[in-house]
Parts: sequence; C-alpha cells; structure tokens
Amino acid sequence: MKLFKAHRLKSIGLILLGLATLFSNYSPVLAIPMPDRDGDYTAPKRVLLYPTWQVVDPDPNGLNCRTPQRFQGKTLGDYADQNNDRYRSIADELLQSGIHDIEQWEVLTRIYQADRFNAYGGNLGAQIIVKDRQNKTWMPIAVSVNNQLMHCFVRANKRFIQPI
Repeated sequence: MKLFKAHRLKSIGLILLGLATLFSNYSPVLAIPMPDRDGDYTAPKRVLLYPTWQVVDPDPNGLNCRTPQRFQGKTLGDYADQNNDRYRSIADELLQSGIHDIEQWEVLTRIYQADRFNAYGGNLGAQIIVKDRQNKTWMPIAVSVNNQLMHCFVRANKRFIQPI
C-alpha cells in the first residue's frame, strides 16, 4: 500500500512538473541526486525535489529522525509562534544552513533499513538539504508518527539513505 501511494504521488508530481514547465520560463530539472566525494547529498539550484528515498543504514536500532522538542507534533508549514511572530513558519526557522546543531536535536522517530519515505520540498518543489554547524548535510522528510504527519531531519549521506 505504501509503495502504491509513493508511486502515485510521484506520478502526480511529474504531471504537475510538466504543467509548470509548460506555463513558465523556469525550466527545472528532475535528476537523481548524486552524493559528493564524502557521500553527502546536496541540493544544487534549479533541481526539483526527488521525492522518494529509502533507508540503507543497516543499524538494527534504525536511522534517527530529529526535530527540536518544541516543534514535535507540528509540521514545517506550521507557525513557530516564537517571540510573538505568528507569521514565521517553522520551516523559516529550521531550514537555514549552518546555524543548527541538528545532531543534538531530540529523536522524533526512527526509520529502518528498506523503509521508504518522502522528502519535504520547498517552494516550487525544490530539493531541500541543509547543513548543520559541522557542515554535515540533513534532509527534512515527512513521516507518520501515531497516524499524524510530522517532519523531521535525517542525515543526507549515502551511508544512511538513497533515492529510489
């Protein structure tokens, strides 16, 4: 069932991509992400979201998916409501490279080898990968925790995940 939903979402995404390309001057590219020499995935400009990924990490304890505790139970599209700034989304705060210690965030959930998941895409379906203070790459993903959609971050490295 999960495979069918992922395939269906991917097909819908490709149809929307085609329509967007027809009606704009923007000519984005949908390419399979390739890791750099350190195994880290990056998100070059003008590359659309590659939506479906799979865990390859063989750790029996699973791959940690992290989110700051104060944002657990929310999605990246929700408002942060910090410092009375009700119009700043959680994404505005968390999707900034070089300022967070993501590896220190609380573990929201774990996903296991061969599990599939969907990457979180930004404006216009852009692939999003952020770097932490140690210059490690992290990908925001969509997960279901207790039947509720949430977002968390996994290490964007070929040792842990791969596009499928």
